[in-house]
Amino acid sequence: MSGSDPYGPSGLYRSAAASSNEPGRPGGPKKGAKNHFPLALAGFALLALVFIAVLVMSRSKPKTDADDWGSAVSHVSGLQGHLIARWNGKAEYQLGLKPVDPTESAQFAYAAANPPEPLYLNVRLLDQAGFQICSKQVLFAFDPAKSAPPPISDAGPHAKKAVAERIAHEQAAQKAQLQSLQAQEQAREHGNDIFQNELGEDGKIVAVNAHGTLPCTAEQYKRVDYWDFATNFPTVADQDALLHHLKEKQARKELEARMAARRKKAAVMLSAFYQEGEDRATRYEAASAVLGTADGKSFYIAKTSDQATAASWASESSLIHYKCDQRANCALKHAGSTTVIYARQNE
Repeated sequence: MSGSDPYGPSGLYRSAAASSNEPGRPGGPKKGAKNHFPLALAGFALLALVFIAVLVMSRSKPKTDADDWGSAVSHVSGLQGHLIARWNGKAEYQLGLKPVDPTESAQFAYAAANPPEPLYLNVRLLDQAGFQICSKQVLFAFDPAKSAPPPISDAGPHAKKAVAERIAHEQAAQKAQLQSLQAQEQAREHGNDIFQNELGEDGKIVAVNAHGTLPCTAEQYKRVDYWDFATNFPTVADQDALLHHLKEKQARKELEARMAARRKKAAVMLSAFYQEGEDRATRYEAASAVLGTADGKSFYIAKTSDQATAASWASESSLIHYKCDQRANCALKHAGSTTVIYARQNE
């Protein structure tokens, strides 16, 4: 049988396709041909590694996207708030507060630094229909000592026993009241978010800021459409009154400082005395308000309160020390006492 016989030695039919796949035959696979499967497998492995790396990086990278809920305004208190929030497993927020009108910045700064009472701001998150979804209260720090009345002055060394005891009782009650208010404020602020002051270049408050978490669930947070706030921060008129009161206090302090400087200057002038000595008070003439001494000196006592002291000195023949300047203005003092009365020496 010739080589073109389609039947093999076994007598079975051999197709042309099968014959062409035999090695060495025309059209059959070449010896030493490369296998592409390992190269494809390496490519898939490389892509898998790149995907895993991208996934890890995306998970480790902190989430920075946030929702800017814009500004809300209270014209009564003259405040403008700006709220930014984001969902990061919980609703986190940042809130800034400043005056709507920049010309009211001084009033805002004073009221924020010296609140007249415990202040708060209620943040409300609302849906499209205007219904409240959740809310948050942020507090202003409050120091009861700043708004407390001035401390009650001591009775003084010459006060009667009953007066001294009454004043001591009033001082103790005032101190206890302040301590109670401070304890209440500490309890109010505990666990709550507190506004922090933002200072400008001049050291005055230009805004207040707070941050923390909002008591919203994930489902509630998705429904938020806008926000607003309510506060007991002083009204614009009250802020003006507080600042006016501050200016009045500053004016009084400046006046007191000028008066103190004048008294100091007068004391320096008084020290330029032309005579000084001691003498014994022997008489006091109530009609003319004149105190006489054993050496024949006489002093006119102008003040009514000093006249009573001079009369007591004369009744006890007290030894007095006198110091007079060149204009005959004198300071008289009982020997061994700190009480000083002012008089004019008669020529």
